[in-house]
Amino acid sequence: MGSILILILGSVGLLLAVSGAALSIYSNRQAAIAEAQVPPIGKFVKIDGVRLHYLLQGSGSPIVLVHGLAGNLRNFSDTIVQRLARNYTVIVIDRPGSGYSDSLPDGNANVQDQAAFIHRVLSSLGIKQPIFVGHSLGGAVSLAYALQYPAETRALVLVAPATVSFRPRPPLDNFAVASPFLQTLLSETVAVPISIRSGAETIRAIFAPDAVPADIAIAGGAVLSRRPTQVRANFRDFSQLGAGLDTMQPKYHQLTLPIRIIVGTRDNVLQSEVHIKPFDGMSNVEVTRIDNAGHMLIYSQPDQILEAVAALEGK
Repeated sequence: MGSILILILGSVGLLLAVSGAALSIYSNRQAAIAEAQVPPIGKFVKIDGVRLHYLLQGSGSPIVLVHGLAGNLRNFSDTIVQRLARNYTVIVIDRPGSGYSDSLPDGNANVQDQAAFIHRVLSSLGIKQPIFVGHSLGGAVSLAYALQYPAETRALVLVAPATVSFRPRPPLDNFAVASPFLQTLLSETVAVPISIRSGAETIRAIFAPDAVPADIAIAGGAVLSRRPTQVRANFRDFSQLGAGLDTMQPKYHQLTLPIRIIVGTRDNVLQSEVHIKPFDGMSNVEVTRIDNAGHMLIYSQPDQILEAVAALEGK
């Protein structure tokens, strides 16, 4: 009986190993297809062996654009970069681990470490005192940058920002994987096939109630999420976000630079009023609520973002 049990367990183990290998091959094949469809469109800068992908356009005062969770710089290049570049020097980045940028060493993905690395990149490019436009998790990174380098940050435009730790609602709960082992295992096996199967529904939920752009997959770079490296980075980003926000939240009142916050009243990803609350009573903060708008304001409300930048530039 013992030998039969060993045989059964061995067969199950072999089946799981073969299935895992097949899923890994499939996932990496999808990654190659995605990268062929959506190649890099910017330049690369390498600091201490870590490469960051960025796009620089225009001339004038610098504006840095920071995308959110599971995004990439095409979220902005597809929407507001060209319009901003008429009047400003626009630097839009793939956050560390996202798009075509390398992850930070040792699995570090907290917003403070990302902000510190972005600071090193901007310094190497000669970018001084920019206005930051940060969307969602990119808003948290922008806040971290301003807290760490207040004299080197001109102003913030926070678009549907994450500002306090929160319990994720669908579909964001798909990223709530804290174990580094599981992050690697899932990203190399089932996560990519699942994301392909449920991708359209997930994107609709993130954009709701606003319409999803027809060309989001290629022009918006959404297919780049079909890569094990990106999935693993998403897990890391989300698992380390809460602790970073908990560290920052008591310090928001220390910020004296101009801040504009833009939120949608029907945000399906973040409860906008919860993330606005920490800034109550701060005279340097101005909040714009857009009725019946969702989370992806960089697509649905580009004019509001451009107006906020212009207002800050005029100060």
